[in-house]
Amino acid sequence: MISPHAVSKSTFRISMVAAVVAAAYTAYEGWQSNVQAYNGTLQMVLTYECGGAQSDDNLRAALNGARIDLSKVGCSNRPFFWASYHEIIQAREGKLRREKLSDIPMFRVNLEGAAAIVNAVIWFVLVNVWGVVFLCGRTVVRWIHRGFKSI
Repeated sequence: MISPHAVSKSTFRISMVAAVVAAAYTAYEGWQSNVQAYNGTLQMVLTYECGGAQSDDNLRAALNGARIDLSKVGCSNRPFFWASYHEIIQAREGKLRREKLSDIPMFRVNLEGAAAIVNAVIWFVLVNVWGVVFLCGRTVVRWIHRGFKSI
């Protein structure tokens, strides 16, 4: 028969492993989200830089009102990729790349770290509560079993 102490000790160990796994998964998920955001923004910046490399005559041909359709000059596979002339100038000067890509940190310790810690605490508490419920249930079942044996 397994003692309650052994069950609680094992439950605590399992809860520690679950907490570490939950924290690691949450941190990885946040990092992966940042990588996707970075890649999407990089693709957008590269499209603007492609437009910036075009001559002003080519850009005028793709002008529609105040916006330039970069798909018409071969810079985007997506139809109607609109850009302003100001954005094209920023892309030519390299300001757009610095501005857009510096906004996406690869790991925001304040956000992903806090989410990872909260998730770890939730799993730690949850597994330990399951262990307590198991011990209480086992005790109740034994108590009922002893009652039937005495009849």
